[in-house]
Amino acid sequence: MVALAAVPKSRADEQKIGEALGKLTVEDPSFQVEHTTDTHELVLHGMSDLHLQIMLMRLERRFHVACETSLPKIAFRQSVTKPSEAHCRHKKQSGGRGQFGECHIRVKPGEPGSGIVFVDKVVGGAIPRNLIPAVEKGIREEAHRGVIAAGEVVDVEVELYDGKFHAVDSDEASFKHAGAMAFREGVEKGSPVLLEPLMAVEIHVPTEMAGIIFSDVTSHRRGHVVDQTTEEAGHVTLIKAEVPLATMQSYHRELKSQTAGEGAFSMGFDRFAPMPRAEQKRILANQEAEVVHGSDPLHSCAHPEIFSGCTRRVPKWGSALSFLGSFPGGKLNLGGGLGRSNCGSPTL
Repeated sequence: MVALAAVPKSRADEQKIGEALGKLTVEDPSFQVEHTTDTHELVLHGMSDLHLQIMLMRLERRFHVACETSLPKIAFRQSVTKPSEAHCRHKKQSGGRGQFGECHIRVKPGEPGSGIVFVDKVVGGAIPRNLIPAVEKGIREEAHRGVIAAGEVVDVEVELYDGKFHAVDSDEASFKHAGAMAFREGVEKGSPVLLEPLMAVEIHVPTEMAGIIFSDVTSHRRGHVVDQTTEEAGHVTLIKAEVPLATMQSYHRELKSQTAGEGAFSMGFDRFAPMPRAEQKRILANQEAEVVHGSDPLHSCAHPEIFSGCTRRVPKWGSALSFLGSFPGGKLNLGGGLGRSNCGSPTL
């Protein structure tokens, strides 16, 4: 399927878009609406570019709702590549009871898919037992917000091994803040890397065009071909590859152009994989430029391509999503997960 992120052009459009999309999904089950939890975007899914253009025209003509569209943002993750140590002393005095908390941690890469693993190695009462959960909470909340960007930190093991407390000033808030700041320092020292979604792609093309497609996947899309076989008495070639999602968002158009409409492909999420350093620097530089120039006033976020945990101002979809959810025939997916999509040359 083909996807586009949609943003209402005005506040009035925001109020009407929920009811309008709900009716359109009931009328056309192949048209789906999804609110992604990672990027906080309203994403429209259709069978082709033409299909989505028709639905947007209906949205404006029948319901008088105008939208601006763009390719959906990609939700990256981040992790560390080497062990590090960090500590933070949080101390605040403002008259009366103050705040104090100090913790020392070790941060190292974890197993793929492990998320954040917290290990308590405090001995000798350096930190009271009732305050250690506050340190863990601060670490997990900071991991969810992200460090080098607004993407969740994953596959990291954090070991809390020492700290200090004050009999009067120490409390949960103090150690929560100390844990969060120590974790941020540890990630920054651990050579952080962005992780991008890697897709398992299957491409069916006429055999005489297989060489062109193979070269395009490996040379222009940072892909890795894992298998290539022939089907239908050698007339069709099946190419299986692992390709970053960032390079596949408009592939349905390019494949159609390269194969004169005879090619088709399907893809599904496989795993998150480290992004090349050059590509990571480019993305982070673009994000810095967005912050400086403020080119996205509606979505005022420091990281336009990595929104997980972001506190940017977004359209208030609450009433719209509630309305869509009331339609039993509506195709509304609130999960925001990466699933499978099949792309080729479908008809309306």
